[in-house]
Amino acid sequence: MLTNQMKVQLDNIIEDAANRAQIPGMAFVISQHGKPIYEKYVGYRNQAELLPVTSDTIFGLASITKSLVCLAVMQLQDAGKLHINDLVTTWLPDLQLPNADFAEEIQIHHLMSHTSGLPGLPLVHSARAESIQRDPDGAYLFDKKLPKETPVVHSVDDVITGMNNLNYEMLGSPGTIFNYSNEGYALLQKIIELASGMSFVSYINKHIFEPLQMHDAYFRMEDIPDDAQVTEIYAYTKDKQSVFHSPIWWDVGAIYANGSLKCSITDLMKYMEVYRQNGTVNGEQIVSKASIDEMVTPKIAEPNGGSYGYGIGMNVYEDIAYYGHGGSVKGVSSNFQVIKEQGITAGMLVNMADVSTDGILFDCLSTLLNLPTKKQTYELYPLSVESLQEFVGTYASMEGIQAIVKREGKRLILEKDDESIITPIAANQFISEAGVHYYFYLKGEKVTGIAVGKRVLTKIT
Repeated sequence: MLTNQMKVQLDNIIEDAANRAQIPGMAFVISQHGKPIYEKYVGYRNQAELLPVTSDTIFGLASITKSLVCLAVMQLQDAGKLHINDLVTTWLPDLQLPNADFAEEIQIHHLMSHTSGLPGLPLVHSARAESIQRDPDGAYLFDKKLPKETPVVHSVDDVITGMNNLNYEMLGSPGTIFNYSNEGYALLQKIIELASGMSFVSYINKHIFEPLQMHDAYFRMEDIPDDAQVTEIYAYTKDKQSVFHSPIWWDVGAIYANGSLKCSITDLMKYMEVYRQNGTVNGEQIVSKASIDEMVTPKIAEPNGGSYGYGIGMNVYEDIAYYGHGGSVKGVSSNFQVIKEQGITAGMLVNMADVSTDGILFDCLSTLLNLPTKKQTYELYPLSVESLQEFVGTYASMEGIQAIVKREGKRLILEKDDESIITPIAANQFISEAGVHYYFYLKGEKVTGIAVGKRVLTKIT
């Protein structure tokens, strides 16, 4: 049972974070053994009409969708309709990759774990182009520059055609490099459809949403009933000093597997029970325990911390193992985590991008479990001015992400969304004053790229 003192502490964490981040609306729930032990609904789903957020408010979930995709793949493996070790080209023979040897090595599980070797590509962003162009705030909010030759993309077939025509290089052999790939998950959508004989949306509705009784879960805005409590969505100004209403949702054509899921916090909590209960929910085994175990087993260490399984990220703090996923896109900041040994599930949904839901959620769970404040200290790694100079340059991907590293005397400055001083803590690892890690890739002594968050950017100058 949650004590009154603990509830007050959690309330304070949420309210302080909401005020600092100017969050328009948030839904947050912690459950233990399937029963809510703490709920907090902050602000409004519609600020203009003062309509509050409730347990039934439908938010975007963004990349939490990816865990759902991998769950579907594991169901199909359980049913004998595919195997995660199948070659991707066996299912998608029209797909051409720049390295023929790698094409004969990439398996389905590499797409699931973001270890296919695919670099950042512009095709899924291209699928958002129509939404962005319809949005009066689109040019203001989306400042990533796409190549002029990027094709029009509406479907996964268009993604495959685009990949075949783009000039790019693989980052490395399958299984060796972690790089978050939306295009990889688009390919998984097509594989699910071919293996199941159903559309992706129909398959998920029948095999996941229905048995879990997720009644407020959708991929397409047009499928949401008119009387549903769909949140309005909001955005920061460039300087993050204020927030404004920006009502146009960005879709991704008929590509749903990257981040199109929308649902209430109630349904998100139902979904997490699949992982907590080893695939059994409402008395029905919708996926095998072995498949759930496989999803939450680390497949690769992420260069900037944590590890990744299949559509799920994993971490350990003070001997407490937890796993889950987050997401962010226009109008969406989301996160869920499962601490299986304690029977805890927690979910947080916000109606605005760029909110640190992972940090807020972590602070709440640390407080709940009476864990010490996360503090890490690092010793300065000695690098000469000449060695520091090797890291200087422009790093970018075709996905439109760019970072610039400059040297000012004996220190490096990284410019991305803002400017940060980064300090060496290993020969090729740096940390910012805010505690953000940056891992540089080396080939011999030559710097070839940088991991920014979950993306690998190639050094271009």
